[in-house]
Amino acid sequence: AFKRVTETPTPATGAAFAWGGLAQAAEQTKDWANAAAAYDKSLGFEPDNSLYACGAGRGYMMLQKWPEAVDRLERCDRLLEVLAAKPEQPPWLKSARYDTTFALATCRVQRGDYSAANKGFESLLAANPQDARVQNNLADSLLREGKDAKRALELATKAAAGKSAVPQVTHTLGWAHLANKQFDRA
Repeated sequence: AFKRVTETPTPATGAAFAWGGLAQAAEQTKDWANAAAAYDKSLGFEPDNSLYACGAGRGYMMLQKWPEAVDRLERCDRLLEVLAAKPEQPPWLKSARYDTTFALATCRVQRGDYSAANKGFESLLAANPQDARVQNNLADSLLREGKDAKRALELATKAAAGKSAVPQVTHTLGWAHLANKQFDRA
């Protein structure tokens, strides 16, 4: 779970918390439009709250509103970076940064910003080389960019070894075989 960057309550904390509660309720029912809107309202009251920024980013991501998703997730990333620079870091920070980087890179692929997406996926792969989601998404990004089909095939093959029943992984693997002119394996 994400926590706020500022720990000192503000006069607007109550309103931000109320909107945040509505946003979480909307998320639970997969009402992404209202979730994103409510998280944005919360951000209006507490602009330095990583929970609200990431929540809005998730909502916009689910709505496939890529510019808004990237904007909110970049904001979340900056807020988490502030926490990372502090001498004492909360225990949830590492996983929050990992998840935010993954979501941000995924949105960047959808926007066609493959270079930035690949950079994000590469940093995640360095941190966790066995993450099949990252392997698959980096392979997908490389294929969409039209670069390094051989590496994309290696990554997709590794992802499929652990997640072969996931349709997205099977799709990426087939596409990687095609890009490498392995038509009989596609």
